[in-house]
Amino acid sequence: MKTKSDKNLSLKGYKILIVDASSAGRGIFSTYVNRAGGAAITARSAADALEAVNTQKLNLLVTDIDLPDMNGFDLVSGIRAGKNHMPVIIMTTLNIDEYIDLAIDKSIGNILTKEISEEAFVRSCNNVITGKNIFGLANYIRNSSKIVRISINCSSQISLVIRLISAYAVKCGMPADQKPYLAVILDEIISNAVYHAHGYTEQKVNHEVVSLTGDAVEICYCAERDRLGISVTDFKGTLTKKKILSSFKNVIDQKKLIEESGEIDMDVADKISLTGRGLQMIRLMANDYYFNIKPNIMTQVIALVNISDKAIVYHNSSIRIHEVG
Repeated sequence: MKTKSDKNLSLKGYKILIVDASSAGRGIFSTYVNRAGGAAITARSAADALEAVNTQKLNLLVTDIDLPDMNGFDLVSGIRAGKNHMPVIIMTTLNIDEYIDLAIDKSIGNILTKEISEEAFVRSCNNVITGKNIFGLANYIRNSSKIVRISINCSSQISLVIRLISAYAVKCGMPADQKPYLAVILDEIISNAVYHAHGYTEQKVNHEVVSLTGDAVEICYCAERDRLGISVTDFKGTLTKKKILSSFKNVIDQKKLIEESGEIDMDVADKISLTGRGLQMIRLMANDYYFNIKPNIMTQVIALVNISDKAIVYHNSSIRIHEVG
């Protein structure tokens, strides 16, 4: 019997264009597509890609940034100029942080590192093509019958939830010394849903307790194999792709400012803010995550965290933002 998660790992009936100057890159990702039941079309340059777009009906563009005749973002612009608005995934081995400005300018919500697993790649393709079945932890794990659900309506409950999930993770095999890292991820995700989504940003900065009258935030979690799945949902839907990307940019820019100030011995304390740090922390520390947004209805953050030894680490993380109507 197929689970909801298994259905999201199928690309049957979809034709996907893989654009990569490297034959190895084209081979790896076209193999992933074909094994998932899809049909992979490959191109080694932007010119070849534009020809394929103009002559075939395609469901998704997956392109490397570094192409021989133009970068992947310019390829996207060229395709859109021809009134083709197929979904897009950008792939790269480069530092994704260096392309946040282009992601904002081109409204690209999915930039994936090429060190991605086959499962995560196929899931991202399915999510971007269909925009369906992206909400709900059951779509990301197979042990859906074991999902634990908690609803909270007060910020004072956050610490208790963090302790519950952390204890559960250790019981499921996560090394105890990883608990502080997991706690950071949980605190950022849940606090954002309780405070920011409900307009209590100032109260969060001041560490004030808030109650959500008539509202609740739902937290779900479940372990399977060597990973822990977590979802946090607010029923406001005020987050947007642009806000998330801008938050990433703010933190990245401030990091650069701090590094530059150290070189010239300049005090920049009054130029540093906490804005966006929570979203960036989730991106950097969760092994696999998704920001899913239904505008003005709900925002759901999915985090899939490995619970093996030294699982939670800082890394050059992919960007996965799905905003559906």
